[in-house]
Amino acid sequence: MTLDTPTKHKSTRPLRNVFRLPKSRQRDSFIKAAFAASSLRSSRLVALSVSHNRERPLPMTFHQEWQHKSCSVMKWYDGQKASSTKFYSIQHRKSIQGPFYHEFLLLKLTDGAVCRVERLGEGSPMNAIRLVGIKSHDVIQWYPNEQRSKAEAESESITEVDLGQEFDILDVLVICYAVQKTKPCNVYTLQRYNCYFLCLTILAVLTRRVASWETAITTDIWNDCIIRSLDKVSNLGLEEATQYPILRLCAMLDPDNPQPGALVVDKLRSHLITSSGCLYAHNRAMSGALWRSSLQRALSIELLSEFESVIKAVAEDSSRCGSQIQDIIDTSDDDAATRILGNKKLAGHFTTLAKQVLVPFMNDFSRRYQARQRMEWLETPIPFYLGVLSVILGAVSAPVLKLAHSILSDKDDPGEQLMQYAASVLLVDGKDKTHEIADAITEEIKSSSEFHNTASTTVMDTVASDPGVDQCNLKTLHARSPVGELSLPLLLCPFVVPALLDIGRAVEEERQGIIARVFSEAEAPNIHNPEVTPTEFQTLYIKHRIATHAKRVEDNHITAAPLVREDMEKVMEMVWQNLPSGFGCASIHNGILYTTYTSK
Repeated sequence: MTLDTPTKHKSTRPLRNVFRLPKSRQRDSFIKAAFAASSLRSSRLVALSVSHNRERPLPMTFHQEWQHKSCSVMKWYDGQKASSTKFYSIQHRKSIQGPFYHEFLLLKLTDGAVCRVERLGEGSPMNAIRLVGIKSHDVIQWYPNEQRSKAEAESESITEVDLGQEFDILDVLVICYAVQKTKPCNVYTLQRYNCYFLCLTILAVLTRRVASWETAITTDIWNDCIIRSLDKVSNLGLEEATQYPILRLCAMLDPDNPQPGALVVDKLRSHLITSSGCLYAHNRAMSGALWRSSLQRALSIELLSEFESVIKAVAEDSSRCGSQIQDIIDTSDDDAATRILGNKKLAGHFTTLAKQVLVPFMNDFSRRYQARQRMEWLETPIPFYLGVLSVILGAVSAPVLKLAHSILSDKDDPGEQLMQYAASVLLVDGKDKTHEIADAITEEIKSSSEFHNTASTTVMDTVASDPGVDQCNLKTLHARSPVGELSLPLLLCPFVVPALLDIGRAVEEERQGIIARVFSEAEAPNIHNPEVTPTEFQTLYIKHRIATHAKRVEDNHITAAPLVREDMEKVMEMVWQNLPSGFGCASIHNGILYTTYTSK
């Protein structure tokens, strides 16, 4: 019986074939075609690699220790020193044969020779789209100038990047080493850690090294930035100053003071200029970030200990504002929870805060969590009978687990009672948020400057709108928010972090950038001027190509584009952070930054 034959019994066929067959066919066809090209070239190159000819392709299998004398890749590199190993520009090329269009890089050596670098996969086509992946072959091959056409065979150039400074083949080898030592990209997967991933990772790391953000801000620039940004805050009127939650909090705690925020601003200015650890923390945050989009969060985290010192200095001040801040710090979670539970109005405000502040974060977290669960279900297939069994066990065990939680919960713990109270109010809406609350209270949220500033603002809005809520309640709600103690140090981030990012961006624009010659507008439609900063190249080229690849993966029903994009960018940054000392993520010792970006 064929699919086109009408029959009453057609519904007896598996539902997955009725509803998903067209998508499955499209996906399987794409996987088969894409994998065939990579596997064929992989087998051929591995076979050729047994030769001892200098021009042989070399599957890079590194020793566990970087630059170990017995490493086959280092021995190959030593053999390349018979001619130039230096390059200034790198060409990104792709195969003219679809549908996957294999991509690779050509390092244009200064003597006219080239090195071709690419990633290939070998193994089961189905495992190639699963999380386990298949064996990856990261291959490098040297071609003399007269054989350059062989390196370019059946391919076309996407773009050529002039890095503006000299690099060495070793600088590319170390990236491949870090890729192979970083999970999960040490295997080949069709949707993430494929030939595109290796090419874009190498380009991202090399252009990031050109940017050298960690050397952009000197002590003089730092001091000037701090003084100017905080002087600007000092000159704000009382109403304008309330845009900063910490200044608004000071005004509410010390309403008779015409300049209630002056204490915080003065302590912050003094500490950031006199403490050597501040610029050190800034440089450490910069050195660990591959993407400029990562810098705001990295700065907030690295400067947190410095901000804690500032809040401590504020609390130790003898002024009314200082003593009120000290009261917030001294109020334990249990004491604050007891006060909230003992005051019906305050308890109502607490649950309102949970709804207004926490739920949006929880919902976003839940959506991302569920999307990733769906992806993992697709990429880690399990037998059908196990899936059915899992659903049955889940349905049976859920009520039991809830009952066990209610029995085992510490009824005498005020914090536990408070969270149960907030959860019970949220459950009135008919939406079980309990699981999401537990998941949302993560390090991601607890260290989020945006979250704590939003939460503090909401607390103050609530207090200001209710005459029955006083300063004591304001302090209590800061000492015990829906995620525990609100981080007063993180409320200092808006004073400093945006200004530092702006200064860093301005310094980068003044430095010599890179030249990106795009050979096809369709491949990089957003690059209109070949002279770009490393940050612009990240956004307009690398991230654009990641997004384009992710969209194609989604269009072929392999997995969701946002998750592919998120994973590729995150793992590329992990590669940057895993580079050996002297390459990429700079070494910092005793507050001194060492940028030994030279070939060993």
